[in-house]
Amino acid sequence: MKLLKTALLLLLLCLVFHTCEKDDICVDGDTPQLVIGFYDFEDREVLKEVPTLIIRGDDGSDTELETISFVANDSNTVSLPLRPTMAATVFILSQNPTPNDTTTVNTDTISLTYETTDKFVSRACGFVANYDNVEASFTTEADDGNWIKDIEVIVPLIENSNETHVKIYH
Repeated sequence: MKLLKTALLLLLLCLVFHTCEKDDICVDGDTPQLVIGFYDFEDREVLKEVPTLIIRGDDGSDTELETISFVANDSNTVSLPLRPTMAATVFILSQNPTPNDTTTVNTDTISLTYETTDKFVSRACGFVANYDNVEASFTTEADDGNWIKDIEVIVPLIENSNETHVKIYH
């Protein structure tokens, strides 16, 4: 009888430990962001800082998207989130060479189109969105011309946030 109790206890312990799983921790399961580098229009290989850059997301309605707001002083690279549920994202980039003077703000709009593909990473991370066939264009928002002179997609497949995907020349 004692042997039967011991065997049942061992069987029960084996079943308990068999149903336990290791804790999955998601280490690399983030959806990548678009990395934009700002370059000199005259020397296209030289990074060029943008004084007092303000970036806002635009969803096509009259309301501003406060969640995609970015202010940088003397920045030459920014990372921005794309909308994984849409085929396009629009950003309004305002450049102000003198931070305390609001009359010299020059605003341009960049439009990004892409195809979203979901990639399974792991059980802990689930799916992440990758962006393929990225295309970019820009339009002016001011009468004094564009501060952005050209835009170029360097990496049309966005799988990580470790490299520059788009170059903006100014």
